Amino acid sequence: MKKNMKKIILPLLLVLLLLSTACGAQNNIAQISSASPSDSYTPQSSPIVDEDIHQEPVEWPTESYNPVFGENITTKFELTATQQQLYDTYIKDFSFSTTIFADADPIDIAAVFIECGVNGLWEGEYNLFCFNGEPLTRADYKAENDADLATLDLRSRRDMASLVFPFINEGAFVDNSDGTGYIDTQTLDPGDIESGARIGMNINMTKVDGVWKVNQSGMVDYDYEDIVQPPAPDIDSSETDLPEAGSADTESTSTESADSESASAESAAAPSGSSE
Repeated sequence: MKKNMKKIILPLLLVLLLLSTACGAQNNIAQISSASPSDSYTPQSSPIVDEDIHQEPVEWPTESYNPVFGENITTKFELTATQQQLYDTYIKDFSFSTTIFADADPIDIAAVFIECGVNGLWEGEYNLFCFNGEPLTRADYKAENDADLATLDLRSRRDMASLVFPFINEGAFVDNSDGTGYIDTQTLDPGDIESGARIGMNINMTKVDGVWKVNQSGMVDYDYEDIVQPPAPDIDSSETDLPEAGSADTESTSTESADSESASAESAAAPSGSSE
């Protein structure tokens, strides 16, 4: 029912918006035509061009932080030395030039993309996205980022990355030889995170102007049939090991037990002392 309602209401809102815009335009035309030649004209400021919208310094929260995700999770998303160098170069002066990734490994590019998101650098993400369908404008993408940060602490993004992408550097890139490919890796099973069980995950990418970029539409695929159980926890052998049969410790214990039983038998057989 709600779905059908949306289909009806949205066109009505659009019609009202168009009517409002048309009425405003007519009023402006009337005002201009009635203005005398001596009236001064004040130029209006031009709307911001989408290409002029850029990253601004990120304001990190200063209040105490209560983790939203993974309070008991020990996995971590971390950059390798190579990835850290790429990241530092990419974000320097907020340049976000993708040309530095021309010869970079796709896994390294994806890791830099994730790190940008973790640190609230929306433009760094945007430039490494491949928009398969209708592309989002920079303004829309920034607005989505701002809305997300209005409801979630920025620091929670690091927690989420440590849940979803901790094994990315253990993966392998598969090139489909048609300008597309994917990172074959693993992630924690969303249905059983605390057990440490993993499932298969593919991060889909497309090559654009010689640079591998992360697909904005259909970014990841999960393979629930590829489940890897966590290794059994280590048990302290000093607390559980028992002497093997035939060992010196076993024989010593058996001898001591036999001597004890013999002494008890002799004590029982000896006559008790009588008084004269």
